[in-house]
Amino acid sequence: MSVQSEIDRLNAAKTSLAAAIADQGVEVPGDAGLEDYAALVASIKTGGIPVVTTAGTGNAYTATVEGITELYNGLTLVLIPHVSSSAFIPTLNLNGLGAVQIRRTYSSTTMGNDGGFYQNWLYESVPVLISYDASNPRWIVHTMSKPEAIDLKGIVPASKGGTGKQSLTSGSYLVGNGTAAVQLKTPAQVREDIGTFFTVTYNTTTYAEARAAVLAGQMPVFRKGTDIGVCVQAPASETDTTQFVFLIKYNQDGGDYYTLSSNNSYGYYRSFWLSKFGGTLTGALTAAEDTAPATAKVRNTALVSTETAPTVNGVINWTYA
Repeated sequence: MSVQSEIDRLNAAKTSLAAAIADQGVEVPGDAGLEDYAALVASIKTGGIPVVTTAGTGNAYTATVEGITELYNGLTLVLIPHVSSSAFIPTLNLNGLGAVQIRRTYSSTTMGNDGGFYQNWLYESVPVLISYDASNPRWIVHTMSKPEAIDLKGIVPASKGGTGKQSLTSGSYLVGNGTAAVQLKTPAQVREDIGTFFTVTYNTTTYAEARAAVLAGQMPVFRKGTDIGVCVQAPASETDTTQFVFLIKYNQDGGDYYTLSSNNSYGYYRSFWLSKFGGTLTGALTAAEDTAPATAKVRNTALVSTETAPTVNGVINWTYA
């Protein structure tokens, strides 16, 4: 066997050995000699993925793996932190090749990335699988992706902070239902549940009851024929003339609908009432036809210059001046 043929055989064996080592995830430097291959083979662990325990600090880890002289895309390690991380985004400096951030990928894409939820999200002695991403220099943690809400599948139950519903009816309101799915209710059902309205019975409900309802945040409503009364402000007393009730009156001339006018309000009419305790009339007061002259009542009286017999059941009583 010639020397040259032996050299060729050794080179062929070296090439085959380098390919086998590279297939196990360990990069073989181009200038590596046969004397270097023992260390490269020794670095093949756990199916070709090096297992390395860190040094340094929980904010800036360091580690050493024999045979790695550069960080390349896809370089994969099983990393065992010697201490828990102390930063949301710690770094790893492998073989002195530079500190690179350790990040988590999003559940919906490999492009996005983020840190941990807690600073100590990498726990002491708990191994994690990481790979180097050369396109966006970072160490990617494969064993802990960051879930995204838009990537969720199925319905989030109420016990986990969700609604328990796949969809919500437009215009509905959500009502808690323990750990079961929320209940959907219409505005009318909500008003009924929270007691928005207080039904007033004409000639039965007292002023005090209606006023108490208003002060409690309810809206007293009553009906009298075609008129609907709605309390909007509670008066301070029985003699308070502030606007208290709107009357929504049926419009006989405008068709089948109701109109709201401040001139139809309780306060509007009440402000023109003369109290039974006295007051000053600002207009003429005309009595009805006197059908019972012996009964005390308000009478119409006119002063005349000649004596005339008073009208008993007529429109007016005459008084001689």
